[in-house]
Amino acid sequence: MSNAFNPSAGLYYVMADESCASYVDDPDSFAPGQLEYGGYASAQQGYKHVRAINLQTGAIAWDKPLTGPGLTFSGVLSMANLVFYGDDNGDFTAVDAASGNTVWTYVTQQTWKASPMTYMVNGKQYVAIAAPGQPMVFALK
Repeated sequence: MSNAFNPSAGLYYVMADESCASYVDDPDSFAPGQLEYGGYASAQQGYKHVRAINLQTGAIAWDKPLTGPGLTFSGVLSMANLVFYGDDNGDFTAVDAASGNTVWTYVTQQTWKASPMTYMVNGKQYVAIAAPGQPMVFALK
């Protein structure tokens, strides 16, 4: 998942994954000719957060908990005064880079597997993100 730095805001943005798993040894799981891990993992529900970190102090400037099953693999993209990311609830979202307040949301019902990116064509800037089975592209004003 991509991270981003915004020099204007002086903040570094990350998609944080708060999750854990217990790994259990299971010697009885071995079967000749089968893939063997020597045990299994017992995972708990994960939670995602978009966090802004002040690189001068290391303090978390803002933290935005996402709602959803903890399955998104979206990273973050920061430019000008915005941060874009695929929300764990399936939306594509932009927040204010300094405060973390939501500026814009587009409902997509996607489980994100890619990070947003930006590009320009003929002087017009676009933000794109790959959704399962289709890319989504948004033109900026």
